[in-house]
Amino acid sequence: MALKNNCSSPVIHNKKTKRKSTQEVISILFACRVTKIKLINKVVSFKLKEIMVKVLFVCLGNICRSPMAQAIFEHQIKGGQLDDHFKAQSAGTAGYHIGAPTDPRTLSTLKSHGILFEHQALQVNTSDIDTYDYLIAMDHQNFVHLQKMNPVGSVLIKMRNFDPLDKNSDVPDPYYGQNDGFEGVFEILNRSIKGLILELKQKHLS
Repeated sequence: MALKNNCSSPVIHNKKTKRKSTQEVISILFACRVTKIKLINKVVSFKLKEIMVKVLFVCLGNICRSPMAQAIFEHQIKGGQLDDHFKAQSAGTAGYHIGAPTDPRTLSTLKSHGILFEHQALQVNTSDIDTYDYLIAMDHQNFVHLQKMNPVGSVLIKMRNFDPLDKNSDVPDPYYGQNDGFEGVFEILNRSIKGLILELKQKHLS
């Protein structure tokens, strides 16, 4: 018996041109529909796996606020099983601390919240502007510096735009303060980054 493997032609004939029963035709149509759904799901899954959104957190020296933001972001996307879709880095607008480790007060604050992190300070450059999809500035000064670098292909926005408690303020620099200042910055960043990730998910994964 010669069978046509064609979903658009469900009526199949044998050598005696005997038509298949209605039940057999329905079974063939159902099988074709299931196959098409599976193919669509594979295409959607493949496209989602292709998505990799790159985020750069920027402060002044890249030893306090922006590395803390990077660490929190990475912790949250890993917890949400989103690390296949989002990638983060941090840098400073100034070159004061290039190559230096993250401030130990930042590291101890992160550790107290169960986050281990290692980083060496970087300075933002023009290639970063072309590489990253989102440039997240910790304060207005950082924002203006990045704006002058003409980030045409990137979204430039301040970190606290995603803060549900205060969208108009800067993330304060805790460098010259005490340990409690770092804890306060952690709380600001933690809730702001939750808002950022929610927006990224809605924009890129829905």
